[in-house]
Amino acid sequence: MFEIHALVPEQTHRLRHTVLRPHQRLDEMIYDGDTLPSTLHLGAFRQGDPTQVLGIVTLSNAPMPGGPAEGDVRLRGMAVDPSVQGLGVGRLLVQRSLVAAADRGAKRMWCNARVTAMGFYQKLGFVTRGDEFQIAGIGPHYLMHIALDSSPR
Repeated sequence: MFEIHALVPEQTHRLRHTVLRPHQRLDEMIYDGDTLPSTLHLGAFRQGDPTQVLGIVTLSNAPMPGGPAEGDVRLRGMAVDPSVQGLGVGRLLVQRSLVAAADRGAKRMWCNARVTAMGFYQKLGFVTRGDEFQIAGIGPHYLMHIALDSSPR
């Protein structure tokens, strides 16, 4: 029903803005490291229709706060168009991200998960680390991570 393809950074901006940060300007949707060759942007599309990006995620080499840095990949900017939420797009994006990161030699994936998304990540095998914290202007989050050798493939 859906397929995943690599994106260029600019293809992530619309959903980052619409779903994650509507209070910010579209030109503020550029993340540090977006254009690095090691950063991977993935997008979900309806099968056979590569014209509309329905979900996005960005993977970057970044150490998890408070842990050894070697082999860490950060998942960020995870967003699914409201018209297809609940149809497995997010799960497919994360599963493909886990495989892509492991294929690149990463040992652990981490993210700052919104409290409202914790259950989603827990179902995929992520666990929390530390206490709830606030990201200014966005809201409460938890640091979550998963060892890539134990992730679903």
